[in-house]
Amino acid sequence: MSEFKPNMIDAVPANAQSWRRVVTGEKIGRSLVSIDDGECPFQMSVEGAESIVVTDLWRTGVELGFAPDGPEMCSKPLVFGPPEGGTVAQMLEWPPDTQLFGTKDPAVAKNVTTHATATIDYVHIVSGEIYVMLDDDETLLSPGDTLVQRGTRHGWSNRGEKPCIMFVVMVSTSS
Repeated sequence: MSEFKPNMIDAVPANAQSWRRVVTGEKIGRSLVSIDDGECPFQMSVEGAESIVVTDLWRTGVELGFAPDGPEMCSKPLVFGPPEGGTVAQMLEWPPDTQLFGTKDPAVAKNVTTHATATIDYVHIVSGEIYVMLDDDETLLSPGDTLVQRGTRHGWSNRGEKPCIMFVVMVSTSS
């Protein structure tokens, strides 16, 4: 399976949503809430499609396992997908097709966005709507819907007038 690896750049639109991130942890066996509490600094856009905005909220790697006092693994430039054997939690802002491709033709969106990754993805729709397009089918996802994407070829099409905001957790299937 070929890996989808877009190049991430710092050119984030001025109107992009910012996200507060609260990270808990342990210090000397005690839980703390305020390890990190503030606007998440790990936000970038996709080169050539700058209106697609990705915010890395947290990453884990296989070498850390469960580490409540482990180090920050997010960094810039963002790398698409989780590290091998790890996870990544992200906020993803997907603009309308007319803004991204200059057309509402779903065939254009399918041709440009179809890809596969070696991950299981949990995609929860926060606001807006988006179609997930598979080889032989498509399904409209709306606020409150959750997609479990199991390494299949898929693409995205936002035929609405507003961006679709998604909370995404990608889990590596390789170790």
